[in-house]
Amino acid sequence: MADGAEPERSPRLWVRSEPFVYGILPVNATHKISVKYLRKIVQYARHRGSAHFPRLYYSLWKHIACNKLQLTESLARLYFDTFELLTPRLPDERLQWDGEYARCEGAVERDQFAGQRHVDILQFIAYLFIQNLSHSGKKQRLVSVSSLTADEWPAARAESPEAGDRQHKQLEEHQHLLFVQTHLSALVDVLGEGVPLGPAGGDVMVCRTVVEALSFLIDVDQGIAASAAEERPAVTLATAASNPARTSQTGYVATADAFQQSRLLRWITASLGPNPYGVAACVSSGRRLSWPSSASADRRADHKRGKMATNAHLAPPADKLIVTSAIYKETVARMSPTLCGATLKLHRCHQAFLYFLSPLRNVSIDKCHETTVVLGPVLGTVQLTGCRGVRLVVVCRRLVVSDSVGCTLHITTPVRPLIAGNRNDSLTLAPYHTHYGQLEEQMRQSGLGVVPNFWDQPLCVAVDGSLDAPPCWRLIEPAAFFPFHTPFEMAGGTHRPPGSLPYRYQRALQERRQCTDQWNRLVADANLTKEQVAKFQELLRRRFEVWLKETGKQREVNSLAACKERISRYEKYKQLAAGNGAQEQPADS
Repeated sequence: MADGAEPERSPRLWVRSEPFVYGILPVNATHKISVKYLRKIVQYARHRGSAHFPRLYYSLWKHIACNKLQLTESLARLYFDTFELLTPRLPDERLQWDGEYARCEGAVERDQFAGQRHVDILQFIAYLFIQNLSHSGKKQRLVSVSSLTADEWPAARAESPEAGDRQHKQLEEHQHLLFVQTHLSALVDVLGEGVPLGPAGGDVMVCRTVVEALSFLIDVDQGIAASAAEERPAVTLATAASNPARTSQTGYVATADAFQQSRLLRWITASLGPNPYGVAACVSSGRRLSWPSSASADRRADHKRGKMATNAHLAPPADKLIVTSAIYKETVARMSPTLCGATLKLHRCHQAFLYFLSPLRNVSIDKCHETTVVLGPVLGTVQLTGCRGVRLVVVCRRLVVSDSVGCTLHITTPVRPLIAGNRNDSLTLAPYHTHYGQLEEQMRQSGLGVVPNFWDQPLCVAVDGSLDAPPCWRLIEPAAFFPFHTPFEMAGGTHRPPGSLPYRYQRALQERRQCTDQWNRLVADANLTKEQVAKFQELLRRRFEVWLKETGKQREVNSLAACKERISRYEKYKQLAAGNGAQEQPADS
């Protein structure tokens, strides 16, 4: 290093949230994926599938899981599918695979086709390893946004959340960090079974392949970018650890392209810190969103407006996050670049109507009550946890429901919905049947199609991981099924709901249309005078208003009308600001 030159800044390491939040199943992990058995899995796969190692094909994993670990085929596939969803895939690849799988005839052909899928075995073992977090007694399934104090919200006048939720709460990302720091040595030992190296200088060596596998759990950056528009350096854990400037810390030996295990573990453990793009950072240093919304006139006078924060101005695309909490009797509707590709967290929203009509990465809906949530396509997972009376309308890759009661789920998904735990009740599954202008284009961007569609074939898993969870769901009755109308006009090429309805629901809609046509003919054949027509329409209007009040729909109609008016004013303001050369800081805030 030249005289006067500043030493290279040590990279910042943190534990990635996505594998933990959306990868760990909300059930107790089986003892069959303990360290002892994971080591055997690596050894077996290395010898049985040596020609393909480090690839692990689903056919081999199914053989190991069912015949060696005595797992059920459904649970074995659940682990594999969940991990595969966390690995990067191009949207066209997912669409192509889904289409070919849907064209398979019979269970045997589908099983043979599914067996051709493969993943990186060391990353898959790391994924199975973190399932043991459920045994630590410290796991919290979703982020406790309400545990954050009011001062941590990026607004001077943000209100304190409910006092009861502030007690004895910790952010789950802290638990993830603690878990990795505590068990990193055991994980490296397990992964090292795949590519064994002899000791060097009395120390065990860890090859680069193992360190690369750790990138599934650990992210690295050479410095937090000042703007999301700035491209973050493409640095992996392995390249950062093998940098010549820090080989004395990491124990990297260039001739062997490997690391001394003791030094490597010390360096990683010492360098790990809080996630700069996690929920805590988003809430404390993010920017507050003030999207147009409308509040019901009858909500409590002392209940302040809900809080929305984002790190979109700071985070790279894969880490973009939007946190929304305590929306009460409000309607929020948005299609926005800030939303596109973001992970969305909705927490404690009560009696609200939420329309987020942009393609999303993942979505968590936690402890929401009597709320309608309409989402754009979700390329990853939608989690519904601790909810009551939520109506969800979404096309997503995967849906996970736990500890929820009385929810109605209008979904299209190419993966069987997972209903986990023993505290779900009165769930209603319904086909997806809505549309808006950009829906089909957004689905293509997210790698989602209309086939296969397993909306009506949920997998119920008890809290102990067995498949004998008590029955807690039903399919919606055709008489109770109605299309969901997205009440916003927008440009785009989608003019009807994607896909087709099952026959019995299609028939129910046709019968309703026939009744409407029959009524219209009856009115036309009555030959009413203009005065009679006016009186008749007035009677219909009054009866409709009575129905709105009796069903509680009046509040929804009023809030939608007010929200659309505010959105219209907001869009006009943006156009005026753009015409005057003003720049939004940040966009959508």
